[in-house]
Amino acid sequence: MEFRSEEVDREFGYIEDVGLNAMRVFLHMYPFENNKIAFLDNLERYLNIADKHGIRTIFVFFDYCWYGDDRVFTFESIRGRHNGRWAKCSLTKDRIVDNYPRFRAYIQEIIGQYKDDDRILAWEIWNEPKN
Repeated sequence: MEFRSEEVDREFGYIEDVGLNAMRVFLHMYPFENNKIAFLDNLERYLNIADKHGIRTIFVFFDYCWYGDDRVFTFESIRGRHNGRWAKCSLTKDRIVDNYPRFRAYIQEIIGQYKDDDRILAWEIWNEPKN
């Protein structure tokens, strides 16, 4: 799926209009691993648009809330399901050790590139680890 700059810009205009100044954004390592260049390009475009509207970002690397098993992303919504389009991440307690090099590379690449970037308010490594 393409990054839709015009839609993101319009949505951030709405957010700015109501006075919000921060956005929590969930990243996912599958698109990063599948096409790192496109992923990082989209991340930069997102950050530029958010900055234009005075919005800082909290990036979340891993999430323990999903629907279904490991699967490829789908852009078809599953009605009535919380996170019905969200692909399960491999970060579960029993899989951390086996996947640690992948997780570490993913986090270090992004934080390394953006560690001093004022457009980013905070980093969250793992959302709801015991959910």
